[in-house]
Amino acid sequence: MENTLLIFAGVLTVAVLMQAFLFFGIYRSIRQMTAKIDDLRKDLLKNIGDISARIDEALTNIKIMSDNFKSISDSMANTAEIAHKKMVKIDAFVDETIKTARLEIMRIQDTIQMVTDRTRETIELLHSGIQSPINEISAITRALRVGFDFLFRRRRNISGASAQDEEMFI
Repeated sequence: MENTLLIFAGVLTVAVLMQAFLFFGIYRSIRQMTAKIDDLRKDLLKNIGDISARIDEALTNIKIMSDNFKSISDSMANTAEIAHKKMVKIDAFVDETIKTARLEIMRIQDTIQMVTDRTRETIELLHSGIQSPINEISAITRALRVGFDFLFRRRRNISGASAQDEEMFI
């Protein structure tokens, strides 16, 4: 019975540890993915800044060269504005994705903490609810056995002593 409980507790502990390692692996993967997304966003913003700067330079040069190319410069400005709006939307999307990933990481951390707490509670319940009564029953059984051994040995010694006494009188 005691071995079965120990095996069950061991299997439960291994299962919980495996689950904790899996959650930790998921947590690390999400953190790595968040870092990569941050890097991509930074590179994208840098490239957008460079492109915006180059487009601004190109627009300035075109305006200086000729007023005849006004329609071209207007369309370039519109394109730059559209590109800028798209990049702002992409930046907002990336920010929202990062916030969501961080929330999920926090949820995973909470879940891991909850699993750890429940594992501790389970082990404490096993110890107090099963281990302690078994130890008490074992102690009572040993006490009864020692008591019976003491009683039976005493009677044997008494009967053995009386037989010796009888032999002496014969």
